[in-house]
Amino acid sequence: MTDGGGTCGHSIRVVDDDAYRERDVPEGSLTDDGVWNCPHDAVPDGDRCIFHVPIDEQDAAAVRDAFASAIGGDAETVFDAASDTDPDDRLARRRRTEFVDAEFGSLQFPEGSVVGDTDVETPIYLSHATFAGDVRFEDATFARGAFFTGATFEGGANFSETTFTGDTRFNGVTFREDAAFDRTVFEKEVRSGGVTFEGEADFYRAAFAEDLNLKYATFAGKATFWKATISATVRFNGAAFRPLDDEFHELQELDLTNANFTDATLRDVNLEASELIQAKLFGADLRGVRLYGAVLTDSRVDDRTRFLGPPGAPPFSLGGLVRFWHKPRCVYDPRYDGDPVGDGTRAQRNRAKSTYRSIAEVASSASRPALQSLCFVNRQDIHRRTHRDELVRGLPRDQLEADGGAPASTADRAATPMPGRSSASIRRGVRTTARNALYRGVKLFQWLRAELSRWTLLYGESPWRIIATGLAIVATFALLYPLGGLVPTTGPDVTYTNIAENPRLFFDSAYFSTLTFTTLGMGDYQPIGIARVLMSIQTSLGAIVVAMLVFVFGRRAAR
Repeated sequence: MTDGGGTCGHSIRVVDDDAYRERDVPEGSLTDDGVWNCPHDAVPDGDRCIFHVPIDEQDAAAVRDAFASAIGGDAETVFDAASDTDPDDRLARRRRTEFVDAEFGSLQFPEGSVVGDTDVETPIYLSHATFAGDVRFEDATFARGAFFTGATFEGGANFSETTFTGDTRFNGVTFREDAAFDRTVFEKEVRSGGVTFEGEADFYRAAFAEDLNLKYATFAGKATFWKATISATVRFNGAAFRPLDDEFHELQELDLTNANFTDATLRDVNLEASELIQAKLFGADLRGVRLYGAVLTDSRVDDRTRFLGPPGAPPFSLGGLVRFWHKPRCVYDPRYDGDPVGDGTRAQRNRAKSTYRSIAEVASSASRPALQSLCFVNRQDIHRRTHRDELVRGLPRDQLEADGGAPASTADRAATPMPGRSSASIRRGVRTTARNALYRGVKLFQWLRAELSRWTLLYGESPWRIIATGLAIVATFALLYPLGGLVPTTGPDVTYTNIAENPRLFFDSAYFSTLTFTTLGMGDYQPIGIARVLMSIQTSLGAIVVAMLVFVFGRRAAR
């Protein structure tokens, strides 16, 4: 046994136990055989110290006082507990602050307490400790480091407005109920890799002066980091934010510059107005995340990074009919496959357009043309639906009322002369109706243009739709040419009368339609009647479609 040992019989052979690591105990506290021995004295007539006897045999107040006495600081004065340590024996005092594998019931310190003394730099080791009841260190100050590695908090943990002056470790800790760290100040690095929050994790307005490590953390309950101050970097590698019912994890308005979210699962997370500048998003699952107003400048993504679609959906394929009928969308889109986020359709669409634009910019810089194309198509779909709704609704009510006219819903009635109405009122009604009709005419044109663009070339993103459009034009005009007739250099005319007798003549009409569409014009057929008009129209359409095809291929190649 090393110096400073006690008479407690509790020991751990660290080298043989996969749950423990040498870093879980102070350096130099292991025996030559790799065994850690509890340094505290056993209780009278017992072989274990007060921290290692079973919880059902403990006196909570006595355990609390013994803990305060062992760690030193002004907690001795708070609890009127006499210290039994020798101030001159620093090694002994260090050993007295080792509580590895200890068991506590309810451990509560009064507000304003100082936990630990400042003349010993060694942290307080509470590694693998079990806290069966509520733990309360509200507004306390940990005067030295605190290592809770592998500990389990069965009850609530309240560290609100606490100040941790030394290194703090919550690696592998499990919080069974709510954990409060709101307005807590961490003056040194916080290591919390593998921590599990089964209840709520509240870090509202917490301040992290150095790095925050939350690698492989699990947030089963609501996580709140809103308005937290992160001065250095934060690591969420492999972290999992699990879906919530009608709520979001609050990570909005944070400076997450250089944050690492590699392979993180961000389900139902609110990142609005946060700065994700140069953030690592490799392999991150951000489906269902709220990104309105977030700054994604120079964020790094790869082919495994997913932004669009509902959480938990299988990987999405951009090919085939799936893309045509069911495109994954952001959480603000009214057509999001789930409950969209927003206070109204107009607000949802505006936020969705902004989000699509931001994701498209990230996709462009990361050479992900498929994602960039999908965001562009979704954004154009929102514009198209907006034109349709504005066509149905007519001129907005606020514009009508600002001009002194009647609301759109009563515009037609306002233009109808009625007994007792003044001429000025009638003129306003007529003017309102005319403006409303003009407005709807413009929206009808915009909507039809958007619909045509969507069906023929998917807003310039699909060469296959253009090819399909060209084939449809060729087939349609092949059916129309026999109405006027085609006169070949040899053989019967191509008319429906002759086609009825010889169906193979229809292939001559298809042949002529193809040549006309491609503007080749071999000259072996002469259109007559209405077929001349049709040929002129098809030639124009063919030139337009071929030009669009060249444009789309050039657009895709540029990406």
